[in-house]
Amino acid sequence: MWNQWRKRFKRHGHIYKNNYPEIFEKLELFFTDTGSELPEIYDILSKLETYLGKKILRLKADPNTAAKYKVVDGEDTTNPFEEILKRYNGYLPAPNARWCTRTMKLRPLEEWIGTDYCISYIGIRADENRDGYNQKSKNINITAKYLFQTDGLVLSDIYKILEETVGLPEYYKWRTRSGCYFCFYQRRVEWAILSILYPDWFERAEDYEIQHADGRFYTWVKDKPLDYVKNNAIHIITRYIKNNLRKHRIKSNLLIQKMK
Repeated sequence: MWNQWRKRFKRHGHIYKNNYPEIFEKLELFFTDTGSELPEIYDILSKLETYLGKKILRLKADPNTAAKYKVVDGEDTTNPFEEILKRYNGYLPAPNARWCTRTMKLRPLEEWIGTDYCISYIGIRADENRDGYNQKSKNINITAKYLFQTDGLVLSDIYKILEETVGLPEYYKWRTRSGCYFCFYQRRVEWAILSILYPDWFERAEDYEIQHADGRFYTWVKDKPLDYVKNNAIHIITRYIKNNLRKHRIKSNLLIQKMK
């Protein structure tokens, strides 16, 4: 089994740069910047540019223009989320209303591509169930390809590829996904850690939880305002650690029993 895994990783260990040279030569690399990214995101983008030897274009939503996007070169502090949030009357994005992905990720990309024929390579793994992403674009000129899924690469494979190339992004030390600092998919413990590591950004996320005149109150965390998370951050983090230690002990005991 080890020899099979080693051959498999050897085949994929150069993040497709050397595995698919005919594709890599034609690739245009891009990143859709929401203006609400963690600083670690930009660090890993710089490392990728150095490793790949290619510029990564930054696309950013620009709702006040006809194009609906702009290509950013260098530092840009504009925050399209705030402008778009106003148009949604303060209604925060949620798992059942992911307007943030549609307006700040997908639309800028599709507008940038325009009518050109494009094959979009999407990094969804074989062990991910992401039905929301595994859909054809409405633009018939855009075809999605999922090489990680085709080649059967799972989370451990991706970690190994990163460790052997540009290194793991720093945000994986405390959260399970990249994306906006206020991503509603964050676990409660990740919100608690955010309140400690980036208190200014946490407070900005709190500001988005606006009390409306008609009594509506939108929150990032289900049934709990961020003020609750901030005031109970240490307790939330401690409880998470204890629960994981208990789960680890249970798994260890089961393994020991099986080995007897």
